[in-house]
Amino acid sequence: DTAYARLLGPCTTIVVVELANDPKTGALKYQTSTWYKEGNHTANLANLANEDISSANGYQPMQRGGGCPLSDLHYSVNTVRSTSETVADIDEYTNQTLFKPATDSGESSGDVRFNGAGGGNVIKSNVTRGNVYFNGGGIANVILHSSQFGHTEFNGGGAANVIVKSGEEGALTFRGAGLANVLVHQSKQGKMDVYAGGAVNVLVRIGDGEYLAHLLAYGNISVHKGNGNSRLTMLGGYNTHTQIGSGNGLWLAAGGFNVMTQVGKGDVASVLAGGANVLT
Repeated sequence: DTAYARLLGPCTTIVVVELANDPKTGALKYQTSTWYKEGNHTANLANLANEDISSANGYQPMQRGGGCPLSDLHYSVNTVRSTSETVADIDEYTNQTLFKPATDSGESSGDVRFNGAGGGNVIKSNVTRGNVYFNGGGIANVILHSSQFGHTEFNGGGAANVIVKSGEEGALTFRGAGLANVLVHQSKQGKMDVYAGGAVNVLVRIGDGEYLAHLLAYGNISVHKGNGNSRLTMLGGYNTHTQIGSGNGLWLAAGGFNVMTQVGKGDVASVLAGGANVLT
């Protein structure tokens, strides 16, 4: 049981909350009762949880039209699940769970921070609120970040870097290089800020938010489907960018073949240098 107390006028009002799992559905439920007692008893909040709140101890049930004068009594209960753990040693080819998935109706939270290198690094995070920070390298780096709220930050390199971010809100920041960089940002709201070098860069942004990309590779492919201003610098043999949505754009591209397209409202300033340039 949990009790909440507040001094209102000459009386202390108390709300007793009892939590229990439903025997049939397993869902967390609560029931409440309200009481009052003359005088100020808020100084004994630490002992309320262990005290029997009943008429035997001088408490009176609160009823409309009786007891201390009250207009309304408001209270709320939030259940939050929070976990924080540290992995002492990470062995190659070992799958270790840092945060246990939430199995109730509450929330889970926790950040993942990786510093190091390895043959293959795969990081998954699906807590309700949590960030992922990656600093290091590896032959292959894969980050799957599906938290509802949280940012993803990558600093490092690897032969192949694959990042897939989704959820309600969060930014994706990438500073790195690799033979192939594939970055997919699907959060409904959030900034995408990328500095990438390598043989091939593929960027896909589906959602609203500012879009910043500085790409250096033999081939650069960029797609932004959503509203938001964009600023791009693309240097490579083949550069293509498509924006489907409203927003102003500043696009700079130099390469053998440059194709830049905008479908939506907004001003576009573009400088293209190459053997063949297409701007629509």
